[in-house]
Amino acid sequence: MGVAVLPRILAQGLNKLFVDLELPDMEVYLVTRPQALKQAHIKCFFDILELVLREALSVATDSY
Repeated sequence: MGVAVLPRILAQGLNKLFVDLELPDMEVYLVTRPQALKQAHIKCFFDILELVLREALSVATDSY
């Protein structure tokens, strides 16, 4: 079991822990150093984020 701060789009299907607590939107910062991608949790997050963004872009271009 773990706790993580995720963009809502990546957190679909997960249980929200603080349902009654209004949290502000949080900015996401990605590390650009190649060594950072050797860390499994950073690489996994980046891969998922890239997939979500590519899907969003393909849906946006398909609708034009």
